[in-house]
Amino acid sequence: KKKLALLKAQTFDAMIIDEAHHAAASTYFKLASELGFLDDNPKKLLVGVTATAYRGDKVALGEVFDEIVFERSTMTMIRGGFLCDVRGLSVKTDADLSEVHTTGGDLDVHELALAVDTPERNTIVAGAFKSHAKNRQGVVFCVDVAHALNMAESLRASGIKAAAVYGSMPKTERREVLFDYSRGRIEALTNCPAAWLRYGRMRGLRPQTRRGALRREKRPVEKTPRERRTKRAYDQAQNSLCARYIQRRGRTADRRAYRPPVPSPQSPVGDIPPLGGGREVWR
Repeated sequence: KKKLALLKAQTFDAMIIDEAHHAAASTYFKLASELGFLDDNPKKLLVGVTATAYRGDKVALGEVFDEIVFERSTMTMIRGGFLCDVRGLSVKTDADLSEVHTTGGDLDVHELALAVDTPERNTIVAGAFKSHAKNRQGVVFCVDVAHALNMAESLRASGIKAAAVYGSMPKTERREVLFDYSRGRIEALTNCPAAWLRYGRMRGLRPQTRRGALRREKRPVEKTPRERRTKRAYDQAQNSLCARYIQRRGRTADRRAYRPPVPSPQSPVGDIPPLGGGREVWR
């Protein structure tokens, strides 16, 4: 309540929600509502950004956002060089999923774990990783924590440097594992999606210090051409968003600090549409 009161005192005009598919959750909805971003107030702007504009529980994001104002498909981003291309490889096992029931639109986690977390199947997966991803890093998505731990053990038994990460593991240990993976000391990460939503590669980060904080290394990490292109496109979109928002609010003093770029007709990202009043979502 104290934090909410402090946020209210700031009287924010704009609110940007990352991973906006979570915005329909009660916690997000309450925060946006308490700060006045769900009212019909033309002076308030709510923007959501997400790559997956859907929810497993089928709750519509229209309860929070009015419209989609900008969208780029996966294929467009692949052709533009912002996403890597996809190549699928199927590895057959003897796991039988016919008795696994569906819960909430997805396979029941407990029943699925019993069906797929077996020593025989884990050994097959480890062998496939060694055959098709030798000398490469990868992430193995498992059903639950026990499956992640067992899969990591099977990978290590096959000669692959592997470690498991999951939500309930100590933060210091998890940071060290992720740091080792970012430095190439670990070849495979096994994880439980239900406990660990997403892994973002932590380049240039040291493990937890005595002060309990993460610090950046002094030596800069060289970015690849793709990373530089992605950062330029992100900066252009961000600057354009800030510029048009400030211009719409009429803040002359701040307007000079932002110069929206002129999009190229050949740009894979395309034009950033003008922002109107209300609630908007990008994906």
